[in-house]
Amino acid sequence: MKKRNIIKIVLAIVVIIAVKKGVSFIYDKIQVMNAPTMQEISEANPWTVPADWFKTDTITIKGRIEDYDAEQFGFTSMACYYEDVFEKGSTVLVLDIADDGTFCKKFLASYPVCNSFIADGSKVFFNAIPFFARPGETIDITVRKASFWRYKCVYNNGSSRDVERWLRTSGKFEKALSPLWKFEGNFDDANKVADEVWKRLMAKLPIDAYIYNLNSSIAIIRERWIHKTI
Repeated sequence: MKKRNIIKIVLAIVVIIAVKKGVSFIYDKIQVMNAPTMQEISEANPWTVPADWFKTDTITIKGRIEDYDAEQFGFTSMACYYEDVFEKGSTVLVLDIADDGTFCKKFLASYPVCNSFIADGSKVFFNAIPFFARPGETIDITVRKASFWRYKCVYNNGSSRDVERWLRTSGKFEKALSPLWKFEGNFDDANKVADEVWKRLMAKLPIDAYIYNLNSSIAIIRERWIHKTI
């Protein structure tokens, strides 16, 4: 009986993953066609660069990992590979985690920073704290379990909270940007490439949000089946 239930769990997960990939493919095509252009976004949302974006000040990343246990998690610190283009060379920022799961790291920045603290040797389904912060900001982050096996970062304030969906996305935006990195040509052609890249990036955000929610559903189903069969 127990073996039969395990087979049912595996089959259910396979079906859900297959449906997820099929719907994602169709949704991708629809979203790319409907995505607004950069010019449309710019005209609908007038915006100027904030005065505090380009200044040298301290960024503070602080918070807590709920139910943290060093032995269970497999790490006591996290590292961020950081480079300031106005300074020579790069450095590694080390985020030490206290026994109660709290952490705090301060560093100087000359412009907004999007980066991550990474944990090597993690024994759980959590190994990164991505963040986005402007010089002078303190970003408070809570890491908590989102399901039976997965963890998530909750951004309690600041710029990271403003772009929370972007930070949580599981998509590889670097790959989507590659046409611009590899482009060789004139500015007129570059604008056309930039528009196409923008459309795909705009489409990718809701797709990743959809996949994120579907993965959560898969985790919940798996968790319920596990508890049912134990």
